Amino acid sequence: MLRRSIYLAGLALILMATASAPRADEVKTDLSKGGPTFQSGDNSLTIGGFAQFRYTGDSREQFDADTAGSGVGGNDGYSQQFAVQRIRLILSGGMFKPWLKYEFEWEFANTTGTNDNKVKDAAISVTKWNMATIKMGQFKTPFSLEEITSDTRLEFVDRSITDAKYAPSREQGFTLNGLTKDKKFGYNVGMFNGGGEAKPQDDQGLMYAGRAWWDPTGEYRLAESANDAPEKNIFHVGVAVRTGETQRGTATAGVFENPNNETAYNLELAWRYHRLFATGEYFLMADELQNPTVAPTVRSDGWHAQVGYMITPKNLEVALRYAEIDPDEDIVNDKVAEERVALGYYFIGHNLKVQVDGGRVSYGSAVSDPAYPGIALRGLPIPTGTRLAGIQHYTDSQYRLQMQLRF
Repeated sequence: MLRRSIYLAGLALILMATASAPRADEVKTDLSKGGPTFQSGDNSLTIGGFAQFRYTGDSREQFDADTAGSGVGGNDGYSQQFAVQRIRLILSGGMFKPWLKYEFEWEFANTTGTNDNKVKDAAISVTKWNMATIKMGQFKTPFSLEEITSDTRLEFVDRSITDAKYAPSREQGFTLNGLTKDKKFGYNVGMFNGGGEAKPQDDQGLMYAGRAWWDPTGEYRLAESANDAPEKNIFHVGVAVRTGETQRGTATAGVFENPNNETAYNLELAWRYHRLFATGEYFLMADELQNPTVAPTVRSDGWHAQVGYMITPKNLEVALRYAEIDPDEDIVNDKVAEERVALGYYFIGHNLKVQVDGGRVSYGSAVSDPAYPGIALRGLPIPTGTRLAGIQHYTDSQYRLQMQLRF
């Protein structure tokens, strides 16, 4: 009896030790960062996502969206809209090797018009060497600090008017990337289809892009606002260039050989310190018009600047923005300008926040309606309509409220 008891006790101790000892193939779950992470050896899966819910009120001066009924020929006045602006699911992690990474991102809202593609990001990265990381798939072109900053980490409800004019956004292609160990210097160079998000190649042209940045006082994280209240100055400066295929699929339809080229340059700046955040960018762009008809090169420039101040540390913030585009330096009175003010409350940083912004977009007398269709209605599926005759200069006003949950 005693021998059997000793045997059973020893067996129990062995089983307990075996159960408590970690195994190489054991699946570990981490919920400390919001979205769950599952890991087994070098294989890992992190599930994340976000949702944005928006109210928008617009008053577009001398604008008529009616094609029938009593409103034809009259100013629309103030209009309102609620929208589930974005719902994204994000899967990321590693497979087989510690340096083989992946990321997939899907959109479940507003999958018509400018957001008709449900697959937003789909990429595999080889990260074995810090200064020579390889990335291939669909992701954002390395051009414009504001554009490569996530939709969830913006200081305003949406990006400035310069974004749609100069930043290519998502493309299918390949990049070579580098980042020093102290994360103070980095670069990206790559080539892309140039047709726009999820668009197949439709001519012989490719888009080539390169970006380099320097953070002399420490790493600048891709997020606007000073809600993290850094105790030291964080300064960021970067430059970028792209050339070749025109951006966002704006190449001339039917031209396969020798399509027109577009070249753009970008200077980006950002600064974060205690309760203050400021950022700005300047763009230059030249569109060559040679095929199918020859015309003078169209040269354009634009810039935006914004500054924010945390009224209460880490929670309540006020911000101001100004942006301007000159779409053709050879045309007078064709500038478009944006002025906005924003108020944001960060419950849990950018993961849970409410934002309110309001402002106006002004159009010069030489700007025709098709030149910037719905520019004050960024991302909203409202028909463009037409401007009423006789107006020489007009200003659209807009007010937005957005609630965001991110994990």
